[in-house]
Amino acid sequence: MVAGLVIQFRAGTTELEAKNILDNCNLPTYKFDYNIINTPGYYIIVDKNKTNDIRDELRKRPDWTDPVFSDIDKGDYYIITVTGQAIQDKNFLEILETNNIEMEKFVWCRAQFGGRPMSGISKECADELKGELEVNKKVFLVEFETIFS
Repeated sequence: MVAGLVIQFRAGTTELEAKNILDNCNLPTYKFDYNIINTPGYYIIVDKNKTNDIRDELRKRPDWTDPVFSDIDKGDYYIITVTGQAIQDKNFLEILETNNIEMEKFVWCRAQFGGRPMSGISKECADELKGELEVNKKVFLVEFETIFS
């Protein structure tokens, strides 16, 4: 069973836009509540042809820490999540400037299914919803929260 979703939206997505995206999904007939989270998460967008070069350059830095999430494939480009530690690093900021890459903030959303503890939806329904959400250009990542999370 899937208890909820954690969704990353593109920077600049307003709370109203995120709510509209979620409200317009083909949701199951379950109770579905969500809230926008104001915890910062950072990312960079890298052209697919430059991703390996940028990754190699970042990994050469002694202070670089790989992010928790793997790179997100979005067709012609990758979304690379960035740790809070990296945004303070002068070398990291120089790499961005040299490669003309801007750092952005994620808009996070946490969605929960059901109105009581230990409630949720089937993995099949959650996979359908995830696929529908990830087609939207404003949505970067959808992760499941299981009942046992």
